Amino acid sequence: MVSVNVYEEYQTFVSALDSEKIRIGVLGQENSGKTTFINALLEISIPTSNLPSSINYVISYGEENVETKGDKSVIIQSNNLWLKEKNVNVLEINKEIILDKISQVDLCNIFVNCDVCIYVLSAQAALNRTDMFILKNFSEIGMPIFLVLSRTELLSEDDYSQVLSFVKDNLKGFSNVQICEMRISLLTKHHSKELQTSVANLLSKTDVAITRSSFKDFYFGYALSKLYSKCQEKISTQRS
Repeated sequence: MVSVNVYEEYQTFVSALDSEKIRIGVLGQENSGKTTFINALLEISIPTSNLPSSINYVISYGEENVETKGDKSVIIQSNNLWLKEKNVNVLEINKEIILDKISQVDLCNIFVNCDVCIYVLSAQAALNRTDMFILKNFSEIGMPIFLVLSRTELLSEDDYSQVLSFVKDNLKGFSNVQICEMRISLLTKHHSKELQTSVANLLSKTDVAITRSSFKDFYFGYALSKLYSKCQEKISTQRS
């Protein structure tokens, strides 16, 4: 019975990997500008707010613009042809990550929704501990990342240049990270083609099969370790 439960849990974990679409996950800390980036990329108008949001958006191609709301997610069908041509879904993932409380399994359950990551980073607090923790873990599984600096309207040109240099210096060892040098405060729908080209370049370097295999290997190892622990508990109980 224990083995059945562990296997069912494993199947639940890896079910997200069955998507036929390439999944572009847009991540970043609360109020970092994720929605603003998506609106510019896809020429759509998802409402933005300065308040933290726990709602996850899933944007896929559809001939008519349709929006369906769930408890913690909003599914949007957009007639933007780029989504269709690149065979992608774009997901805005809003999940608070508390370093001292999150486990590797919890973290993997967030990452497993992405084949490629667009990470939106606030220029006012660039690369804090949480950002580095997330980017390091993405790097370890080899997931391609397109990093975008937001909130740059609050910086002078000199300050922006210093922040950009700081980010580049600290991410030198992250070969999977491509840094966007456009100032996100200036992004509008007029920049969509340029952004689409940059993201498409990232997609061209992505081997979805390898990325998803990394997740399957992690969950399989976790299932084996959990099954081993359960067996040891049972043996200990029988001996006592």
